Amino acid sequence: MNDAENTWAALIEELAALREEVTRLRQGQATKGEREGFGVRVLESSISGIYVYDVDGRRTEYVNPRYTRITGWTMEEINSMTEKVYDALIHPEERRAVSEHMEAVRQAEDGRVLEIEYRFRTKEAGWIWCLSWDTAYDRNPEGRIKRYIGMVVDITDRVKAEKELREEEERFLGFFDTITEYCYMVSPEGLILDVNSAALDALGYERDELLGKPLPMIYAPESLETMKAAFAAWKQTGKVRDTELVVLTKDKQRRTVILNATGVRDAEGALRHTISVQHDITERKRGEEDRLRMEQQIQQTQRLESLGVLAGGIAHDFNNILMVIIGHADLALSELPAFSPGRESISQITEAARRGADLCTQMLAYSGKGRFVKQDISLLALIEDMLHMLKTCISKKALLNMRLEKGLPRIHGDTSQIRQVLMNLVLNSSEAIGERSGMITISTGAVDCPEEYFEEDNLAESLSPGLFIYVEVSDTGRGMDKATRERIFEPFFTTKFTGRGLGLSAVLGIVRAHGGALRVYSEIGKGTTFKVLFPAVFADSEPENDQSGKEDSNWRGKGTVMLVDDEETVRAISGKLLRHMGLEVLTAEDGRRAVGLYRERRNDIDLVLLDLTMPRMNGEEAYRELRRIDPQVQVVLASGYGEEDVSTRFAGKGLAGVLQKPYTIAGLRKLLSGLLPEANSQSEERGGAR
Repeated sequence: MNDAENTWAALIEELAALREEVTRLRQGQATKGEREGFGVRVLESSISGIYVYDVDGRRTEYVNPRYTRITGWTMEEINSMTEKVYDALIHPEERRAVSEHMEAVRQAEDGRVLEIEYRFRTKEAGWIWCLSWDTAYDRNPEGRIKRYIGMVVDITDRVKAEKELREEEERFLGFFDTITEYCYMVSPEGLILDVNSAALDALGYERDELLGKPLPMIYAPESLETMKAAFAAWKQTGKVRDTELVVLTKDKQRRTVILNATGVRDAEGALRHTISVQHDITERKRGEEDRLRMEQQIQQTQRLESLGVLAGGIAHDFNNILMVIIGHADLALSELPAFSPGRESISQITEAARRGADLCTQMLAYSGKGRFVKQDISLLALIEDMLHMLKTCISKKALLNMRLEKGLPRIHGDTSQIRQVLMNLVLNSSEAIGERSGMITISTGAVDCPEEYFEEDNLAESLSPGLFIYVEVSDTGRGMDKATRERIFEPFFTTKFTGRGLGLSAVLGIVRAHGGALRVYSEIGKGTTFKVLFPAVFADSEPENDQSGKEDSNWRGKGTVMLVDDEETVRAISGKLLRHMGLEVLTAEDGRRAVGLYRERRNDIDLVLLDLTMPRMNGEEAYRELRRIDPQVQVVLASGYGEEDVSTRFAGKGLAGVLQKPYTIAGLRKLLSGLLPEANSQSEERGGAR
């Protein structure tokens, strides 16, 4: 109920209280004086200020006591003013409105009451807000109004309260619209009543696109259940605290927010609306995800590096064992008659040892130190050359689809090792398809990789940006879950009951040793894709010259070889092989002993066969010391690591040769025949080929 209604209701109550007196006066045929006295009592007992003005507003004909209490003016004081009442006492900003109001009263039908609010100057020169109701009466015979009567109440307190409320609302709306959090005003039915600029900017909507719409429209499907539960809690308690949700922008981008909401209730406690505040944590979540992904990449890299070190160490020790087996088997074969029944058994021993050596090669490939003979390769030609073999190896229910791009730059690598990579990946795809029908797709192409491209790859070492040639092997098989993907590059890990060998770990080692990267994409039920990237080359490499000479199984040398190896069994068999070829042999168990022995007998030593991995002083350190003693010293390094890896480390340092362990008598003879004189040579110059 507003002020006007309150005032008129109070007047009605006053009139009701006087009803009996009115009836008595009428029935008792009261005198004129009694009737006038009754009217005066009604006016002067009113709780509202009542006034009568002439039609021109220049003369006040009556004001009741309440009017004087409200304004401070008596009728005499008002009439003594030289100006019109509304010119003298009405605030300048409302004078025009009051003047128009009075004109409307004059033109109104009889009995019609018009309402107006304005500021009125009290006798104490203060301004108050008044609410007046005016009506015209007392028309002359021509129908012209002679005067009008009005009623006034003081509404200053109400106006002040309304002003304060408006200011409070303006302050709130200003805060609401300028805050950087996403803010919404939501009705109890879940409709958006208002939304601030931060939310509009973040979500990409215009205000009228959201107003009146249901709040759930801005949430991602995965957050709808959480949002509904939060909304139910809000309706019950009027609060929601620290609820993580995902909102959708207009262009369907996802942003993660933390929701807090508080209900606003009316005086009766009914829920009017809620203020929903969303704090955007998208960047923080991305940072946390990036940090977690980086930690996982580091852990994966460290795990693979540790396994690589382990594989390399095992391969090194295993090579020494195979060295003894193969060496003794070679010596036995060389000493047995051609038709001896024992030759077959020894040949089987030799073949088994060589298969063990192949396993060592895979382990070294995993550790990134495999033996490679690299050249510039056309990936297209290599795959086309393998096509027939690949088709015969895969499941009969698998179709092989080729998407090979022509004109790609070459890559630099070992043909046999890259063949092994492709064969391994294709066989894995075939086994993933199994007995179902499916497709294996081999694709090639080129991609320009920026530096950040490899930051997302947990299977790539630090690679330089540039152009990479890729080969992808995709299948429509069963796919892998995350736990399986994280383990597939561990040595001997397999998803097959009968699986064995290094498998994908060797593939990874080969790719790394070629300066490449490997990526895996897989989902359960959606298949798997392996993407292998190799650095592109734009010119053929220099052809590698074979300096080893032709093999001669009857070759016997002349001279002294210093054999340096920390394994006694290796020294023993290698010494026998060297003596079998007619050479004198001195032995040393480590690099420090070798340096001392060479210093003593350098004039007697024609060649040093030096193991690379030794305690106390390794082969590289010993080689430097030997070169200081004699810059012309002939040194052949023996190592289980790849020949190219060793050659690269010693490039330009005068190394005579590299011998891959485990070596055979044929391989040893082939290398030494190019470095030492033959026993029947006429040359007497010590050192032969030195």
